[in-house]
Amino acid sequence: MAHVTLIILLFVTGGVSSLRQGRQANGCGPENGLKFNSFLRFIGMDVLIHCCNEHDICYETCSNIRDECEKNFQKCLQETCETVQRSGFKWWILVRLSSCKFIGKIMHFTVRNFGSASFIEAQRNRCHPGISPKSDSKLV
Repeated sequence: MAHVTLIILLFVTGGVSSLRQGRQANGCGPENGLKFNSFLRFIGMDVLIHCCNEHDICYETCSNIRDECEKNFQKCLQETCETVQRSGFKWWILVRLSSCKFIGKIMHFTVRNFGSASFIEAQRNRCHPGISPKSDSKLV
């Protein structure tokens, strides 16, 4: 349970803001918040970082629909977890696979529920630099 809390806090800390200039993936976590790439590496789940990078680029691609970015993120996480190391004791393989899927679900849940502001800001900065924040509803 401590891992769940830590992951959610790392995503949300510092606000879920994305102040990217151009297309630049920044790993897992908000642009100006804490990243948890180091945490993923520490627990051996760094294979998931590329999904965060793809998700960042999806958010910044003009005319993308946020829901599609979230679906692609979820699919990437699920498919990546299927590639975790399959050698060693059977129980260890099951632990790693289950852990990866669990962490992936938390990552997707967090982004899906708290990532709207990041999507809007990424679209505004990359695709609509002159649009006012009051018009953001047109971007979602």
